[in-house]
Amino acid sequence: MTLDQLIDNVETRVYALGKRIWPDDPRAELRAEIERVSIELQEHVEQATRYRSAIEEARARIADHEFRAAQLASRVETYVHTGDQVRAWRHALELDRVRRHMADIRAGLPGADKALGQHRAHIDRLERCLQELQAQLQTRQQRAPAPSSR
Repeated sequence: MTLDQLIDNVETRVYALGKRIWPDDPRAELRAEIERVSIELQEHVEQATRYRSAIEEARARIADHEFRAAQLASRVETYVHTGDQVRAWRHALELDRVRRHMADIRAGLPGADKALGQHRAHIDRLERCLQELQAQLQTRQQRAPAPSSR
């Protein structure tokens, strides 16, 4: 056994002994758990907000691309009817590029929607957990008086 291992072993035993002699205040443990759950909840709310914003932005870009695609399709048709093959070709290539970009954006939406749904479900679970912990803390505070300082 090395010196570091011996020190770690002694620290662990002293800590365990201290816990037996002076147990933690259950209310302090509840407060710590409430703090941990609150932090986790805030992180998931922030993530959900980011996903919601990204989804809204993607849908706006899709709408813009759909409008642009309709314009380009109209121009291609016009140039084909007027016999301007060069412009028709150039606009047809641009139309194809816009449609591919729209397809790429649409392909990412289901994953983002799923992630948002998972975050929302986790938020709901954390909110219920937080309410339960707060109710437990309130119950314990009503039952036991605050420790007096001696």
